[in-house]
Amino acid sequence: MLAEIDERKNMEGLNNGIRISAPDIQQDRLSFCEISVSSFEAWSKKLPMANVGAAAKHLYQASRELNHTRIDPVLRYKMLEIVRGHIYNICELLAKRFLNQSVVLNDNDLKVVMLTQTLQNQLATGYKRIILDILNTPQKKSDAPKLLTFAIHRAISDLSQTVLRALQLYSQPPKNAWLELHQLYALAEIKQIQQYDIKDSQGKYRASSTIFDCYTRALLLGCSKPNQLRQSEQASLYSATELWCNLVKLSTIKDSQAPFIFVQSSDSAPIYRSLVKSVPPGSVRTFNPSVLVQALQKHINKESNLITVPGNINEQLLNHLLHAWGGMKERSFRRTQNSGDIQIGIGLVSSHYFCAREKSFPYLLKQWNTDLPEKKKKKNSGDIWDNSFDAGNRFTPDAENIAFDSIAFISKNATEDEDTGPKGKELTAKIENTSPGGYGIVLDNPPSNVQTGELVVIREPRINTWALGSIRWIRTRQNQPTQFGIELLAPKAEAVAVRILNKTGENGDLLRGIRLPALPAAGQEETLILPILPFKVGSKAELVDEKMQQRIQLVKRQASSKSFVQYQYQSLTQVFTNTKDDKNNNGDDEFASIWDKL
Repeated sequence: MLAEIDERKNMEGLNNGIRISAPDIQQDRLSFCEISVSSFEAWSKKLPMANVGAAAKHLYQASRELNHTRIDPVLRYKMLEIVRGHIYNICELLAKRFLNQSVVLNDNDLKVVMLTQTLQNQLATGYKRIILDILNTPQKKSDAPKLLTFAIHRAISDLSQTVLRALQLYSQPPKNAWLELHQLYALAEIKQIQQYDIKDSQGKYRASSTIFDCYTRALLLGCSKPNQLRQSEQASLYSATELWCNLVKLSTIKDSQAPFIFVQSSDSAPIYRSLVKSVPPGSVRTFNPSVLVQALQKHINKESNLITVPGNINEQLLNHLLHAWGGMKERSFRRTQNSGDIQIGIGLVSSHYFCAREKSFPYLLKQWNTDLPEKKKKKNSGDIWDNSFDAGNRFTPDAENIAFDSIAFISKNATEDEDTGPKGKELTAKIENTSPGGYGIVLDNPPSNVQTGELVVIREPRINTWALGSIRWIRTRQNQPTQFGIELLAPKAEAVAVRILNKTGENGDLLRGIRLPALPAAGQEETLILPILPFKVGSKAELVDEKMQQRIQLVKRQASSKSFVQYQYQSLTQVFTNTKDDKNNNGDDEFASIWDKL
């Protein structure tokens, strides 16, 4: 049921009642213990926390029963505080079953998700039951406002966890989650209790927070374009908002500088103000993180250290937040509704394979007469991308110390010219919309572990070349194909090999790289797509393709994600390699190998 509390007599200027959901009371006793702090605490100490499934079952049944049992609000609060830490711990363990897994979860994983969300929601419901009891029953005790403050703080904190978890799965938050967050905060404002500090053992960076802090943390997460972030980035961001939430402002519609707007009676996160053509009815609020954006910008520019940025928040994520929280940027290109099939390869291994005209990386090196790294003791594969999700199942757990290029493509039946290296995986997707800047597609069965920022190649029907792009955002819908937003990086690209040149010791092994052509109209020079490690701005490297090898220096990072970095580079030297094509084309020129050296 949806219980409604009408506080109109106590609210000036509030037109609508505050709505908070809680189940009906159905019993006066608990089946698993007496209704007392000592009995409940004794029960909680016997929970089999080492057995996640058994503990989750006990907590699920107990929290469900608690919410249907008549208990004094003060006693209920004490009992919930006893079990709250256990529920958080179990939810964290359960989340490992479905986070950082396949974007499309199987039925068993979906049940684990539902259990986790239900546990967290039932905990929040227990605190909402306290709120309802306090407001519906005349309270003579002087500690009622204090208890109400505690209960609202906990309810908002626990509901926010369900929102975070849903966003990490690129799906919609639970129904009415945003509505209840807005309503709970509105109630706190009415009671003028939103700024009282409350201790919270579940905080990562702070031991206490206010109702305002908890609420604005959820708003910051909802406004961060979370479907463009990886699951780990969303978790890191949400934790970091503990340190940043005091730099945001909630106001009325009169704050014309606020980039976000929302209605407190709606079940949605704030949206960009520029998207709202007319002021919607209801209690309209604005959300302004401008001071936070300025502080983060100064931190990036090393102009100030007034804001604390945790170590797991890198510059790439900070730049994303500056764009997301800084206001709506007008799209460079209009989307056009479209339909039909499109071919796609996901990940650097597949992208490199198709950009190389369907030749594996070891086979290319062999064709280019490039020396393959010899087998070395206790040395990993020459290409760190061979362990990415699209590299196939060539390696066993015991293969860590085997040099990839020396044995990975050896076959008893292989001829000298046979390509037995790892192949790219070609998938068929459906087009939803297109623009000069990218594609909106849907894919029935995306590869496991595919995430935002992953490199992709795309080929439209009747076109021979593959375009290069990256996954900008992901959206999952139950019982429907997964949606992907693809940002186009280049209409065509070329597969190359790159190795880092070290000042001392051995040079690095040859790794996959992709060269993007210059775009004079956009003022963009040739760039290279490279793995995150071991390259960085200033690194000197050797670039090898089918015609030449050259020494280069990486001079500027143009774009990056968790999967790759795009660099501008400059050539230092250039030498022709002794490839098969060179032998055929320049067979009559015995000096071909030295022309470029003169």
